[in-house]
Amino acid sequence: MRTHRQRHHNAYCAGAHRGIERVIERLMAITPAVAHDDLERVARVTKAEEEFRKIVRKREVARP
Repeated sequence: MRTHRQRHHNAYCAGAHRGIERVIERLMAITPAVAHDDLERVARVTKAEEEFRKIVRKREVARP
């Protein structure tokens, strides 16, 4: 994947992670404390899905 597409994808992922965090914060505000662990687990699992993973490209080997 080309660099500009990687940057676009990584920016998309960062925005998605912020959106997920905002939704979870709002849900935590209106749900009982016993459900908070489950909400955090849902956020963690959702962020780990393939479409939300950051693309990390391998760095080229430094030339002497």
